[in-house]
Amino acid sequence: MRALALVVALAACHAPATRTEAPRAPTGTPVPRAPGVGTAVVVLPPGTPIAVLEGPFLVTTINPGSSMELAIALDRDCAAASLLWFSYSGSGVAVGAGETLCVRSAAEGPRTNGFSGYDPTYVAPR
Repeated sequence: MRALALVVALAACHAPATRTEAPRAPTGTPVPRAPGVGTAVVVLPPGTPIAVLEGPFLVTTINPGSSMELAIALDRDCAAASLLWFSYSGSGVAVGAGETLCVRSAAEGPRTNGFSGYDPTYVAPR
């Protein structure tokens, strides 16, 4: 059953978008997202850690995916000194249940990024 849900979720990734959202200003809180598949669009200011989304969520694509670092926070605190930051390699990132994806930009000015993927635990209604 989980395999079927995964196939449905992956197929939905290729469906045309049904709505467009304007980039959201960074607020330091996770961006709401629809269940299943989707894209969180966020404006990243330079050097400021921002909470992008909460797990469970598998980010498969970040556009643009350069000039940024990522971290996984266990307590939603993206400014914590204890976070371990890593460079995005283009391979995606898994955010577990109860975790928050934190991002900070190394670009010279504000940059709009899209974080696309799916919730691997989501089961589409029948």
